[in-house]
Amino acid sequence: MEFEVELTIDGMSCEHSCAPAIQEKLMKTEGVINAKVSFETKKAVVTYDSNIIEVDDLKSSVESIGEGWYKVIKSSVPVQKSFIKG
Repeated sequence: MEFEVELTIDGMSCEHSCAPAIQEKLMKTEGVINAKVSFETKKAVVTYDSNIIEVDDLKSSVESIGEGWYKVIKSSVPVQKSFIKG
């Protein structure tokens, strides 16, 4: 099933490399369908297949970048994608 979750990420210090690096890492993670990372809000909105990956795996993927450069400090309650309007 497709779910969407919002991750708040600590450690993003530069607009032109931090957000793209996190977005690229998430997009290469098995089970991730889409990922949008915003430097301004320090958040990632991730759509994923819950049959393949869980939120804790998404957090681990982000936190594995570099030498612990980023930390997921908060995650929203995952919402089933079919219930999201718009």
